[in-house]
Amino acid sequence: MRITRETDYALLVLTKLAVREEKLSASALAEICELNVSLVSKVLKLLVKAELLTSTRGIYGGYQLQRDPEEITLLEVIEAIEGPVAVNACNDMENPCDKAIVCTLAPHWRVINHKLYESFSEVTLKSLLGSAQDLRKLVE
Repeated sequence: MRITRETDYALLVLTKLAVREEKLSASALAEICELNVSLVSKVLKLLVKAELLTSTRGIYGGYQLQRDPEEITLLEVIEAIEGPVAVNACNDMENPCDKAIVCTLAPHWRVINHKLYESFSEVTLKSLLGSAQDLRKLVE
């Protein structure tokens, strides 16, 4: 499994919103994150659909976190952008492997996928913010 750039960008956008604690427009987020507005807009729509962000229209509108950063998990962000976590076809419920019945590796892949799922669900947006702040202190 490889995390796409869109997921990286979604996490970047979410961290900027978490730190600012105010509504920000797609164009403001694109500028802050130094990303293309159309790409940021695409990511924002997916995050709103996944109920991680709220969107308000109008002059005082913008995007903001729907929940506190400690309540948003890395798993939710990955699934919002990429769909269900599945390391291989054995774990892809939408397109399951037709060899799963006879494959001796399938149970092992399920365990690996479950551990990955658990790991992603333990990482919160708040913990990612803390990590960034801690890393910044090390660099300074």
